[in-house]
Amino acid sequence: MTTSLETTYRRLLWLYPADFRRTRGAEMLDTLLEMAEDGGGRRHAPREMLALTITALRMRAARMPGTPPRESWLTAIRTGALMLIVFGLAEPSIYYLSALVHGFPAVPALIHGLPAVPPLVLGLSGLLGLALALRRRHLAAAIVLLPAGFLGFWHFLAAAALLATLTRRRPRPATGLLAYAPLAPLLVAILTAAGGQFLPEVAGIIRFGLLMALPLGGLLWLAVDERVAMALGLLYLSTLLISLGQLLIGDVYSWTMVAVDLAITALPPALLLGLATDTARRQARL
Repeated sequence: MTTSLETTYRRLLWLYPADFRRTRGAEMLDTLLEMAEDGGGRRHAPREMLALTITALRMRAARMPGTPPRESWLTAIRTGALMLIVFGLAEPSIYYLSALVHGFPAVPALIHGLPAVPPLVLGLSGLLGLALALRRRHLAAAIVLLPAGFLGFWHFLAAAALLATLTRRRPRPATGLLAYAPLAPLLVAILTAAGGQFLPEVAGIIRFGLLMALPLGGLLWLAVDERVAMALGLLYLSTLLISLGQLLIGDVYSWTMVAVDLAITALPPALLLGLATDTARRQARL
């Protein structure tokens, strides 16, 4: 049984960062084996394996106990702003590309929920804002995003608001899964477009499922890196505020349907931001 346990522990150690394995790997393996011997050499408990796995993933995400919630929020705000910019660019870009390939007029107003923003303004504003945000020129990025935002592309306006809060602040670099989070809206847009192309009768269901899968993933990842849930919560909170803004300038035909729609839209950010904030506070006290 000891040989089996040692093999299992060695495999688990490969989940830990290479630097940790070199400096502490042998010591940790000996400690785990000693604990197993003290326990009679019994088979490892699932709870123990889960704890070791989560610890390894947190270390890879550079999430150490005692991290101040403020630092987590600053990184999450920057990531949330990047996600909003990508979200704002992805859907119209795929639409224009499809229009170019199929040879029909690319009219922005034909895209449900999108304003008639000139493609040049949208592209230049979004790409330049994204480049500046990636280079940590947060205030400059916010200013660049404003033209398309004031023309009605509210995702850019929300991103500009988030980036403006980072002026004269230096968020820590995103690590682990959080570093790839800005690609999530692009993936959703691509899969939604593919669903509309090959399964048009269920395209709306596919889009809704994808948009619900993101917050579910963020909640499942809370034990590893609460910043992912924070960034997703900011993305969905911005979507909720945009929906409210559209209601204020539009006509309401059924307040019941509006209430149901807003309740569904408000649920993901409420869960994500509430649970992520609580997790960040608990981790800071460890």
